[in-house]
Amino acid sequence: MEQNAILSSLALMRSPSAQNLLLSLATRLLEQEIEPSLLAIELKRLSAVGLVLLDNIEGVSAYSCHPIIRDYFRDTLLQVDRDAGMDAARYLAEAQPDANGLVGATRLEPILLAIETFLESNAIENAKSLYVDRLEKGGVFLSLGLPKDGKRICHAFLKSFLRDPGADKKGDSIDRKHFLNGAIEFAIHLGELDDGLRLAEEALTCTTGHRRHIPYRAQARIFFRLGNFSDAIKSNHAALKAVERLVRPDASLARSLAYYELLKSYICTGAMIAAEEAFEKLKQTRNQLDSPDAQVLLDLSNVRICLAHRDNQKMKKASSRLSARLNNLSNKQLRLEGLLVLASAYLYLKQWEKASVIADEAYDFSTAQNCPYELCWSQLLQSYSEFGNNGSFEQTRTRRMLEKAIASGFEALAVDARVLLSMISGFEGENPEYFAQIIGYEPTRYVDSPISVQ
Repeated sequence: MEQNAILSSLALMRSPSAQNLLLSLATRLLEQEIEPSLLAIELKRLSAVGLVLLDNIEGVSAYSCHPIIRDYFRDTLLQVDRDAGMDAARYLAEAQPDANGLVGATRLEPILLAIETFLESNAIENAKSLYVDRLEKGGVFLSLGLPKDGKRICHAFLKSFLRDPGADKKGDSIDRKHFLNGAIEFAIHLGELDDGLRLAEEALTCTTGHRRHIPYRAQARIFFRLGNFSDAIKSNHAALKAVERLVRPDASLARSLAYYELLKSYICTGAMIAAEEAFEKLKQTRNQLDSPDAQVLLDLSNVRICLAHRDNQKMKKASSRLSARLNNLSNKQLRLEGLLVLASAYLYLKQWEKASVIADEAYDFSTAQNCPYELCWSQLLQSYSEFGNNGSFEQTRTRRMLEKAIASGFEALAVDARVLLSMISGFEGENPEYFAQIIGYEPTRYVDSPISVQ
């Protein structure tokens, strides 16, 4: 009995668990007290036969269920003894990581485990309640830089809706489409662009009306990162068409975000007249956008337009306004993009030290937020600022960044990295002028360098 309770408890955990949490869970499953000494003996026995794996994390003994038997004990607990599974989920929802010895876990891990346990016990409403109240409808994953955990929970809900289609209730805002959109957002953050495109297509097949603007705009962002600017433009136009049907207070922000993304893609294709038109449309929403997060879109667009026109005088004013605006932003993703665009502006102005400081800040920020695309971008800007200041840069870092960009499909950043490397060493025998001709990409197409990039 004790061994079964121990294995069932461990089967609920994704990461190794300390004895105190294991003791509490096993006690609840058995509905009787287990002596700590008995638990230690049974753990040794199970470890000796290989059913329990022992780890030592920062000097703390931690245990996990062997992966071969984990699914069996987890399924038995959640499907056969549903009441016990529900009780375990409630306990996990109230657990505190430090107090219960969730070794190496984030402070959210007990909540995530509780949600997964509720879902596998077919208690979707209980899981939704935790998701809304404790995870702020998924917003906490972005604020804490945990996109991998966010995608994990979205997929857990999607799997649950697949098992029970009736749980996807009409009129419920926290529905299958909500979690599809969430999974897309986290895939973008993680740089898993192919998966993001697949999910976006799935979302569009089951979404109607104004809600289609969300997967369309996500699709456009993915295309942009892949360097497919023509498709990014098409998706942004589709997003704008869908958002026209949105009448909620956030309609203006959704429309402005789409116009900003559209402007970026037009600039990268050299369609400056269309980019200026998108900028004018964005300006028309000025009176409707009263939050710093929304207003920064105007400053970001202005800096990009100045870069495209190579307007030195206007660039100084635009970059100064953007710099001041970034201090008041609460949206971390917009702040991160703002830092990267600002560093690009300083590079154009040949303010190498400022560019370096901002690029370093963006690197730290993108590392903390687990954003591979922005991380590659910030490393590229670091290398460009070093090159502008010293005439050289750390080539090993740039080559690694190039490998990451190629592997992730970040075509625009890969081209920029190859241009920079070719300036120093004739990278892999390629002709630098060839890369200069195709450098119609962001973020560094406007950097003054030994190569004339027009």
